[in-house]
Amino acid sequence: MIKVIKKAASILSIIAQMEPVSFTQIFASTDMKKATLSNLLKTLTLLDLARRDDRGRFSIGEALLDLTRASLFRGTLKGIASEIADELTGEIHEAVAIAALRGTDRLILAKTFVNRSLVINENATHAPSFFSTATGRILLAFAQADKLAAIVRGAAA
Repeated sequence: MIKVIKKAASILSIIAQMEPVSFTQIFASTDMKKATLSNLLKTLTLLDLARRDDRGRFSIGEALLDLTRASLFRGTLKGIASEIADELTGEIHEAVAIAALRGTDRLILAKTFVNRSLVINENATHAPSFFSTATGRILLAFAQADKLAAIVRGAAA
């Protein structure tokens, strides 16, 4: 194992657990020499893996947060739907919408277009009628009987 990477990981772990954390607190939590710790913190800060505030305290940097956001997003329903929609668009060269039922509402999770751009509906609060869209009609075709009856009753009102 490369020791400097292990030391950097140790520093980031301490920062994540104690942020915002001072140099002195990090130093007390490690067995590193001050010069080594100082150089590693400078490097982590330059790479934006750690951030230093105006009081000299360290917290997790934006670059590290960006790495974890991408990983976490892939595991969400919207992330999974986005990957599937993008892959399907690439295969069939058609626009794709992935939707789900939320109670009696249709929720668009992801849309892709032929040019492979991706649109994720973050504010799916208002949806058109189920009957006016292809995804709505497909969801209705596979809905459980009680949900289908509730949706039809709602549309008739």
